[in-house]
Amino acid sequence: MVSGRGQPTDDAAPVEAARLEHLNEALVSDLLRRLRQRRGEIFTEAADHEVLHMLGVLSEARPDSPVTLAGLLALGRYPQQFVPQLAASFVVLPTADGSPLADGTRFIDNQPLDGPIPAIVAQAVSAMQRNMRRRSVVEGAGRADIWDYPTEAIREIVANALMHRDYHPTAHGTQVRISLYPGRFEVASPGGLHGVHAGRSDVAQLIGSPINSTRNALLARLLEDVVIPGTGRPVCENRGSGLRAAVQALDRMGMGPPELDDRVRELVVTVRDQYFRLGVSALGGSDRIGGAFGHDPWARTSEMDAGQQARSRELCKGTPEQLMRLLEAGPRSSADLAAALGTSKQTVLNWLRRLRADGMVQPTHAEPRTRGNKWMLAPRQ
Repeated sequence: MVSGRGQPTDDAAPVEAARLEHLNEALVSDLLRRLRQRRGEIFTEAADHEVLHMLGVLSEARPDSPVTLAGLLALGRYPQQFVPQLAASFVVLPTADGSPLADGTRFIDNQPLDGPIPAIVAQAVSAMQRNMRRRSVVEGAGRADIWDYPTEAIREIVANALMHRDYHPTAHGTQVRISLYPGRFEVASPGGLHGVHAGRSDVAQLIGSPINSTRNALLARLLEDVVIPGTGRPVCENRGSGLRAAVQALDRMGMGPPELDDRVRELVVTVRDQYFRLGVSALGGSDRIGGAFGHDPWARTSEMDAGQQARSRELCKGTPEQLMRLLEAGPRSSADLAAALGTSKQTVLNWLRRLRADGMVQPTHAEPRTRGNKWMLAPRQ
């Protein structure tokens, strides 16, 4: 709370034992190349160690100076050698409330995520994909792979958690936590929302704010030019656009926006699977987490209290349940359905593709993109 009154500089602190040789050579080389291609003479005419000092990677303008915390986290070979807990953890829990199964199973998957921030983000996406189901939807002449949760939203939420977490020395013992439950995933980062955003929980208000308030300004600036392995894209844009991108990716899949819970000591971001609320798997079954273990964690939805059930009903507005009701009256176009539900045509099309994959609806034309196509309930088997 005290640090929120000004601009923290914890990410600029030198890590006395860390030197240039402790940085990842490939990440550093790629960063210098990108800067010299994009930023002009100020970087092309300076020596490598001078550029790294200007960026805040080195605490002083000499090759043997200590690396800053931001430099180590963004570019280090293994930052946890010096700051062991500044990493992330990933767990898959078998039940909605996190309780163990009857046989004592506490986690279905449990993996530490470490290395520099770009590597942690890539590992987090990979771990989530390993524990999600993927299905293919044929669209025209091509095929689209759809995961339970969009990878872009996962990437943006995890990157934001690592970039904006509290790096004050008293918080160095706490990791970013990524937890996958039946029906939702959560990302918790130390420290609540910073500065002008503190205390906000409304996503629409937060992404609509023209003010970009960054707790770790040096780290955020560095990550603009540090690339996530295997993607060719930087960790962040540092324009306050990460949450907006996550919201858009979720909307394209017909999913609601993330929920923010600012607890002051930590911020918890939750993304819910709307098909789970309806008791329908987006992938045509209920075995995404529990099926392989002879246990159906989705059944725990019956244990929700009245408040949770009311919240679920509210969040279900404009979802497949209403689409099915609308189609009971006969075939309708996606534009008509979108107008009736008060949502975008793209959101309706995403839901219709999923329902079609589940054998619940079908187009009136063999090719759904045909002009004049409508959607109807599929015949009962």
